[in-house]
This record gives sequence, structure tokens and C-alpha cells, in this order.
Amino acid sequence: MLDRGEDIVLLDVRNPIDADKLWIDSKKRVHIDLDELGDRIAEIPKGKKLVVIDVNGKRSAIATSYLHGKGFQNLERVGGGMHVWVMDGQPTVIAR
Repeated sequence: MLDRGEDIVLLDVRNPIDADKLWIDSKKRVHIDLDELGDRIAEIPKGKKLVVIDVNGKRSAIATSYLHGKGFQNLERVGGGMHVWVMDGQPTVIAR
């Protein structure tokens, strides 16, 4: 979706320690720790497709369920999270 230029928001719900180690370098990426999602929900646009990613898929499942309950409709999870993203050789920035 990123390569095709789709109008999405890549919602990274990892904790700050994990998110600061490596990340997907995209203007479409928004990092909101799952623990802060309720307080920062207004930062997430409702009119766009949300693609939710975490480390391994657990936090994204919780976030997707929560967001659906708050009225977000166009939701998708990255199966396996960043773990699978990296293992598939997808572009990733690693902190130095």
C-alpha cells in the first residue's frame, strides 16, 4: 500500500522503546503507543484507511478492536507486525 501511494495512515502502536529502535520511514506513519490511544484518538483521521502495526500482532489486534468500537471503519492490521515486516526485507530504519 505504501509503494502504491495509497491514501492510508500507518498507525504504529508499539511502545516508545520498540518504536525508537526501528521504524518504517514514511510520512504516512503515525506513532501512538497503545497505552495512549484513548487520549490521542483525535490525532487519527477517520476518513482514511488505517493500517495498524505493532511488534508481533497482539497490540494491533487490541488497537483495531478499540478503534472499531470508536467508529473507525476502514481498519487493517499488518499480520505479524514489525517482526514479519523486517523478516520480509521491507524497508526499515534502524536507530544508531
